[in-house]
Amino acid sequence: VRTVHAQVGADVTVSVVNASKAQAVLDDILGNVSGISNATIERTINAPLSDSYSQMQLRTIDPDTWATSAYYEPRWFTEASIDQMMKDLKGSNNTIILDRSVAKQLNLKLYDEVGIDFNSAPRKLRIIGFFGPESTQNSLPQPVFIGGGGSNVYINPLYYSYVPRDLFNMSAYSGIYTVESFQTKYLIKLNPGVNVTEVVNQIR
Repeated sequence: VRTVHAQVGADVTVSVVNASKAQAVLDDILGNVSGISNATIERTINAPLSDSYSQMQLRTIDPDTWATSAYYEPRWFTEASIDQMMKDLKGSNNTIILDRSVAKQLNLKLYDEVGIDFNSAPRKLRIIGFFGPESTQNSLPQPVFIGGGGSNVYINPLYYSYVPRDLFNMSAYSGIYTVESFQTKYLIKLNPGVNVTEVVNQIR
């Protein structure tokens, strides 16, 4: 069961085609589908590290609802508790739970800043925790420096990072959806004993 949960990210995961309508559709689901305990919107976006040729995979999450809806194991996150990380993400939009493999390869520490060049704007994000298993330096890909003075670096991210939803304007009529490319999904936690198939059929 744990393996399946880890792969899908929740009791039920639903892909969303129209990203800009995601909140309205979720509200409709919560109002009409029985058996749901909690639900949240998670969006995946790819963007390069500043001064790098490497693409990062980032997940935008709602700090108020993600931890009660998603499936995760606390040991996947380090340097702070999940509760504290969610508080930090909610307290400042310019924060990130960084892929541990990226931190290791670039020697980044807790509370350092990491630059990410999103299509909408480059941003400096403060590291408030790490995601991913601990790895020895020998097991990680080694960064490759390219260009004059080693100003550009190529690394190989192994996992993904988390940023707060409000790093972007996610309102229904925001122009962000024409600038950034999001893969959007719902992570849904069910009440104990609820039949998953019945819930899925109601959502459909």
